[in-house]
Amino acid sequence: RRARVPLATGTADERRAGSASLQASRDLPRDIGAPVVWVFTGRAFGSIDLQTARKYLAEALEEVGDHAKNRGVRFGIEGCSMHIVAKADEYLELFRAIPGSDVRVAFDPTHFQLRGEDPVRAAELLFDRISNFHVKDSIGLYPDFKCVPLGTGEVDLKAVVETLRRLGYDGAASVEYESHLFGWKTAADDVIRDSRAFLRGLGI
Repeated sequence: RRARVPLATGTADERRAGSASLQASRDLPRDIGAPVVWVFTGRAFGSIDLQTARKYLAEALEEVGDHAKNRGVRFGIEGCSMHIVAKADEYLELFRAIPGSDVRVAFDPTHFQLRGEDPVRAAELLFDRISNFHVKDSIGLYPDFKCVPLGTGEVDLKAVVETLRRLGYDGAASVEYESHLFGWKTAADDVIRDSRAFLRGLGI
């Protein structure tokens, strides 16, 4: 795990160093049998505007993705609601900028919901890139929001699951629990038990 590796911000030298840092760890996923390497798309800092930051990100993803592909590993991204890539159309714009790549998507419906976008529409638009599905719930809109226990928020997870199933998704579904960051004090064992029961209710 490498934190705050600059791919879309900073100077050209810093971006090159960030890309090199990811490439230096390219053999680890293959060695441990991990099929996909994930990175966040990150935020835009300082004087860099969003379009420029996305351009830098596309350039870095193309380079790092090629290295991963040569080693039999897929490379993917997750754009949070506060990141430079958050909406489905922003993902598609990024992919159009690197037409030869197969950058994957960690699909988290809350990130789209928090930006006022329908997660079902996002799932349909991005389906052919999705290699992981985060089961998570939320209320509110960015930046005034909370991640909440599964089934207590505003994300129609049943509709999302039905859409992914209809489209033929057969990948992983991962519960991503962040409610403890927003005031919930549920014990870890209870979170695991309740989350498993919720997944069973969705047919997962």
